[in-house]
Amino acid sequence: MSDTRLRMRTTRAAVAALAVAAALSLTGCGALFGGASQAADGSDLPSVRDLYTTVRATALAAESGHVTGFVTDGEESTTFDLEGRADGSNQRAKVSRDAGGTLTMLTVKGKHYVSGDWDFWAAATEPSTADRLVGTQVRVPEARATAFSDLTLGGLLADTFARETLSVVETFGSSVSVRHANDRDYWVLSWADTEVWVEPGTHRLLKVVRSTEEDPAELTFDAWDDAATFKAPSSSKVLKG
Repeated sequence: MSDTRLRMRTTRAAVAALAVAAALSLTGCGALFGGASQAADGSDLPSVRDLYTTVRATALAAESGHVTGFVTDGEESTTFDLEGRADGSNQRAKVSRDAGGTLTMLTVKGKHYVSGDWDFWAAATEPSTADRLVGTQVRVPEARATAFSDLTLGGLLADTFARETLSVVETFGSSVSVRHANDRDYWVLSWADTEVWVEPGTHRLLKVVRSTEEDPAELTFDAWDDAATFKAPSSSKVLKG
């Protein structure tokens, strides 16, 4: 399972790198040059520094959630769909890469399972083995399940909000504005080519977007404290690894 573990570490690192870049947009000029501004309706917008503090606290306090998106690393794109408990005790993580197919990692009651499409199993094993593994769930022994700890919602958020505060120099040029979409208003924190979308009423992190030609990326968050609970696969479909 070393290839799977490497995939999880690479994906989490890429996602975290995007999130950290986004975090850089959350403190800066707004706090330095005069506190809150106003929305079009005259209501106060939070300062950049205050909003960062609130979003960080709300995200780290979440017990569960759901994040989907894609990140790019050079010419390769990785898409993922991660949902479950923040501590990874009950979760499903689906990861697809341009080269290497799609794998799904499931954790239920301390037991870990891996499944994948033919391309994933062919890359991880060999074509003849892939034919037999498609449609099955491979049970991963605890001693070999370290890959599962490399990609959890809690780990991703901890990487994202590792710093309680960021220096003004690091965040120079950031701003807070109001964006209207889907008949609703959102707070958008902008820095360079990165935007962070926040729900005003709950201070929940909703979306992180990086718009560059070289390495575009987008993360969308939902189901905060309301993630699905997953069940273990049928024993008839489980192979022990």
